Amino acid sequence: LSLIGGGFGVAIIGIALLSRIFIVPVTRALATVLGRGTTGEIATRNVLRNRARSASTSSALMIGLALASLVLVFSASLGKTVDKQIDEVLGADITIYNSSRLKAGAGVVEQNTVDRIAKTKGVASFATQRLGSTVFGTKFQADADLLPLAAFDATSLARDGMVELAMTKGTSDPGDGVLVNEKFAQEHKLTVGDTAVFAFPTATTRTLVVRGIFEKNDLVGAPVVTSIPTFDAVEPTQLRAAGFVYVNVDDGAKPRTVAKRIKHELGTDGAFLEVKDSEALRKVFTDQLKPILGLVLGMLSLSLVIALFGIGNTLALNVFERTREIGLMRAVGGTRPQVRRMIRVESVLVALFGAVVGVAVGLGAGWALISALSSDGFVFGVNPVSVIAVLLAGFAAGLIASVLPARRAARTDVLAAIAAE
Repeated sequence: LSLIGGGFGVAIIGIALLSRIFIVPVTRALATVLGRGTTGEIATRNVLRNRARSASTSSALMIGLALASLVLVFSASLGKTVDKQIDEVLGADITIYNSSRLKAGAGVVEQNTVDRIAKTKGVASFATQRLGSTVFGTKFQADADLLPLAAFDATSLARDGMVELAMTKGTSDPGDGVLVNEKFAQEHKLTVGDTAVFAFPTATTRTLVVRGIFEKNDLVGAPVVTSIPTFDAVEPTQLRAAGFVYVNVDDGAKPRTVAKRIKHELGTDGAFLEVKDSEALRKVFTDQLKPILGLVLGMLSLSLVIALFGIGNTLALNVFERTREIGLMRAVGGTRPQVRRMIRVESVLVALFGAVVGVAVGLGAGWALISALSSDGFVFGVNPVSVIAVLLAGFAAGLIASVLPARRAARTDVLAAIAAE
């Protein structure tokens, strides 16, 4: 990841320095749509007349939108990854967990609560998953690399299709051994049949046989999985309860209705419990992306403000330098609307050049980032609407930045302009 971050920075600097070269083909391409007609052609030539100035003017917008696009790709990919996990891994109609304790790393749903859930009308079947911690090695220390540990009844989960472990080797039933995910197996050079030593918070050490290897699963949330009897033998008493409860509803029943019924049945005892159907659970994850989107909006707003000043100042300088040229254009029949359109097209071409290049760099960097995280289960995703919105924001910035320079150019006194040196 550090290499990708460094590469992104180098790419931004390199593209900013080289932008004076490829501003020509990009601007020509944009001009086929925006630069039609005589005024459009003049505007295009004006942009390319001083390529270095035009490229440097667009650099602030380019960098800002590159960063915004990178964050948008990460956000979209994170959302797509969550959707994939829920669609492919979570088969349960309802998921229940203790939100307050879960944040402290010890979320449990008491057994008497589980029993009441099981008796609720509309519940066809249920299964539980426990959460604990372990250390790979012979000694459990608070400052050691703690590993999340999960335990569940593999038979009930598989039978009712509530959580699916995608096994690459071995069996999905840990028995008296363990299951480990692919990443953990690769890091510690483990395969099915090998033995591994784990230490637990109860000062217990166990040598366990690796029964199976599964693909990384964020919903299970642990690289190591044991059976419930093994878990209860090595974890503290307070953790010997459900971390998650998975529920399937009766045929014809609506998960959302049953979820409300469970919440009502538990009353105050369920005050800290989250009872979510698959759509509500999906919303929990997507809501966590809102701060990221807020960051994007902040970066985008800052980039646009800087771009407005940069492009506006450059256009004002261009208008001042071309006072005589504008006067001659008016003298041979050019109208004020044509002059205003020429300045607007110049501004939009410069802004869109920065926006297009910035978005392209951001998308490329986002793809590289997600590719590097693919081993952790990340899936590349792009929201086309967001990309189009970023480009439209660049277009709008160009239009707004051109207002004052275009007005000044259109109001130029023809005779005074022709006489100007």
